[in-house]
Formats: sequence, structure tokens, C-alpha cells
Amino acid sequence: MSITVPCKVTWQFNMPVRLLSSSVLKWPDVQTVEKAVRRWAEVIDQNRKDVLRIGYFGSYARGE
Repeated sequence: MSITVPCKVTWQFNMPVRLLSSSVLKWPDVQTVEKAVRRWAEVIDQNRKDVLRIGYFGSYARGE
């Protein structure tokens, strides 16, 4: 029995990108991350009535 479900990304996330002239990764700012989380949560809320709560954690959630 598998609990995984096929999933197709419907929008692109602003994940870290490598600058062409540098080896440094540029991460999205906290506002970009929070906006993406809220947008994703709205989609889940509308389409998945079995989901009771959504949260996020890590450095962005802690405000670091």
C-alpha cells in the first residue's frame, strides 16, 4: 500500500538560485516565502477537506 499521490506543480517556487557570475546562492526573502506558503495553503484548503491544519517551520517561520 502506498500513501503517496502523484503531484504536479502548478506554479514555480522561488527557490535559491545560483548567480551566473558567482557560486553564491540567492535565497528568497521572507515576504516571498510567506506569500507562497499562504497561497499554497489556500489551494490546499479549497481542494483537500481532509487536511485539518497547515504550518511551516524553519528559519523563515522563526523570523531568522
